[in-house]
Amino acid sequence: MTEEQGSRQAKIESVLRDVVQQGQFGGAVVATEEGLPIAIVNATSIDTKLIGAVAASIRDLAARAQQNLDEIRLRDRHGHLVVSRYFTIAAPQGKYNLLIAVQVPKHKPYRRLLNQAIRRIQQVWLA
Repeated sequence: MTEEQGSRQAKIESVLRDVVQQGQFGGAVVATEEGLPIAIVNATSIDTKLIGAVAASIRDLAARAQQNLDEIRLRDRHGHLVVSRYFTIAAPQGKYNLLIAVQVPKHKPYRRLLNQAIRRIQQVWLA
C-alpha cells in the first residue's frame, strides 16, 4: 500500500467513524464493487467483510438481471438492518465503483448520513 493509499484509507475510516457515531450504527465498511474492503470501522460488532462480499454479489446479480440498483437492504434473523449503497467516483485515474455498507439499529434513520458520507468519501478520493 502506498503512502497516498494509506492516507486515503485513514481519511475514509475517519468518515466512517463519524457516520457510525452520528447514526449509532453497529459498523460500516467501504468496499470495491467486487466486495474487497477499503476501510472498516467497528468490525467486532458486524461482519463487514461478509457484508461487503454479499452486497457485491447482489449487485452483480442485479447487473446481470439488468436492474439499476443503488441501495440494497438486508435484515438478519436478529432484526438488524444492513444497508448497502452503491456510488461511483470519476477520478483522473479512472472510474471507481464502490459501496458503503452500514448496520443500522431498528427504527433509526440512515439516508441523510449515508448521503453525507458518500459525498465526503468522494472528496477524500479526489483530493
